[in-house]
Amino acid sequence: MEIVSHFNDNLKQIIADDINKVKPNLVIDVGCGNFWSKGLVSNVVGFDQSKWGRIGTSPGKVLGGNVYEPDYICTIKEAPFEPECADVVMCIGSLNINDSNIINESDRRYTHKDTLSDFDFVYKWSKKYIVIRARWTTNFIKVVTKKYKLKILGDIVNYPKPQVPHNYYWWMKK
Repeated sequence: MEIVSHFNDNLKQIIADDINKVKPNLVIDVGCGNFWSKGLVSNVVGFDQSKWGRIGTSPGKVLGGNVYEPDYICTIKEAPFEPECADVVMCIGSLNINDSNIINESDRRYTHKDTLSDFDFVYKWSKKYIVIRARWTTNFIKVVTKKYKLKILGDIVNYPKPQVPHNYYWWMKK
C-alpha cells in the first residue's frame, strides 16, 4: 500500500474513517494540499500555504479524489486557530522530514525553521488527538512523544516505498 497520495484513496478512507470514529467537533487539516479530507472527514477545516497545494489543480475530481480549495491560504504561523480548539489535528504529509519531492525550500507548507517548531502549533491547537502520516523515523516519533508527553494510540503503521523506507501513520493523544 502507498502513502496517502492522489493515487491512494484506500488509505485516505482509512484515515477519514479513523477520525470520524471520534465524532470530532473540529478537525484541523494542517497543510491540506488539495484538501481531499474535506469530502471525507466531518467538521474539517484546512489550510495550506498555496491555493491548490502542490498539484496545481482546481476544484473537482482529480485521479479519483476530490479536490477543494483550502479554507485558509496561510502558513502554519498565520493559521487563525486558538489553543486547544480542535478535537483532532491531522498532519498528513505536511510535516515530512527530508521531503524528496520538495525542490525549493519555499515550497514547504510550514515555518521553514524545523519540524518541532511546527509541531508546537499542532500540539497547541489539539484538545485531544494528533494524527500524522509522515516520513519520520521511529526514533524521532519517540523523541516527539516524550518531549510533548503524548501517548501513542494503536500501532505505528509503515507504508514504505522503495525510495522512502519510512512513511508512518499513527495517532497520538494528549
